[in-house]
Amino acid sequence: MASRGNVDLGKSMKGLVNNPGENNCFLNATIQILWHLPVFRNSLASLYGHYCLSGKCVFCALKTLFIRLEKVDRPCIPPDVLRRAMADAFHAHNRFQLGRMDDAAECYEHILSRLHYHVAPNTAEDACTHQYCISHAKCSMSILEQLCCDCGELSEPLGFSQVVQYVSASAVV
Repeated sequence: MASRGNVDLGKSMKGLVNNPGENNCFLNATIQILWHLPVFRNSLASLYGHYCLSGKCVFCALKTLFIRLEKVDRPCIPPDVLRRAMADAFHAHNRFQLGRMDDAAECYEHILSRLHYHVAPNTAEDACTHQYCISHAKCSMSILEQLCCDCGELSEPLGFSQVVQYVSASAVV
């Protein structure tokens, strides 16, 4: 079997279950993005210590799902373990609930935020430099924002770091 990097392509060519009514498409898209980033996948596999929230632990659920994707000999893997952890973790916000659709970009952002919380619970997300926080070490971007007025004046530059930058379509056209 051919390989790419250190991943056997046969093992990486698995699907995620999305039976009618489960509405896992947003979650499955997010899982696929993270799974197909070897630096993220390998970093997650190498981490063991974290602040665990048992049934609400997105860290444990994602790690379990990645192990299943790598080791289980089935063409499709159910994302249930992560779906339940997300539903429990965000129950108070009425987000990512079982059987309901949600947004893939927001799911990606919330998973990375939750991983940050599990690994660096006492570190602010917008200034995280924690060595084991894979959300920020592997997936964040440093942004320098500055406004330019029609008169030519510039605002003071504002630097920050975040894992997702939402930009309106009209701002880039």
